[in-house]
Amino acid sequence: EDGSRSALTWRELSHETARLAEALAGLGIGEGDAVGIFLPMSPQAAIASHACAHLGAVQVPIFSGFAAPAISARLADAGAKALITADGSLRRGKVVPMKEVADEALRAAPTVQHVVVWRRLGLDWQGAGGRDHSWEALVERCAGALPPGEVESEAPYLLAYTSGTTGRPKGALHVQGG
Repeated sequence: EDGSRSALTWRELSHETARLAEALAGLGIGEGDAVGIFLPMSPQAAIASHACAHLGAVQVPIFSGFAAPAISARLADAGAKALITADGSLRRGKVVPMKEVADEALRAAPTVQHVVVWRRLGLDWQGAGGRDHSWEALVERCAGALPPGEVESEAPYLLAYTSGTTGRPKGALHVQGG
């Protein structure tokens, strides 16, 4: 929205995916664990998505414009172990403090043990002791050498939720082989 642009080669995307997967594995995220992805449209959203698949974790995409109650409903229903978000984003010319929105949502999502925060806008954000981690600091020490996990074709891959406009949001499970 601010006119900035970034691009990755396939090799760079693969490397960054493996680095984030290593970082998530270091936090104890593994096969079958649900991971919320609350990010603006960016290469980091693709990296996070592929990193979850790399580990066999179940990604739970969450629209970056949602308010805290919608986020917490999806995280709680999925039993998410982790959330990947940004410090902030831009929407309709205004700064959206995504980390603050995520923190509010996490009050009603008790299963989330780790929050990985991508420094998108360079906003200051408060970390909750041991729970919150800087994306950049986590991947800094990762080589990107972790091979992708092998999972069954029917293993869970993605949990997509309905909008919730006509009732409680419902999760639709997509599998690796799909």
